[in-house]
Amino acid sequence: MPGEVIDQPNPPPLPSDLPEELDKFAVQLQDISLDQKDYDDLAKFRRAACYIAAGVLHTISQCADSMADSFY
Repeated sequence: MPGEVIDQPNPPPLPSDLPEELDKFAVQLQDISLDQKDYDDLAKFRRAACYIAAGVLHTISQCADSMADSFY
């Protein structure tokens, strides 16, 4: 932030100005254990999602390149 002087590496955070009532809105997560099959299925889903995202980015890149060529 402008004007902030940091005199030590990785200083602790400053006290929050937020009210304590906001703590009740925090997400309460439960620890659960999954079977190995579930982990494998999640890994397959993540891999498929990354593959689709890469395809979308490639398609957008190709469209942007062809649009840029038409302007010149």
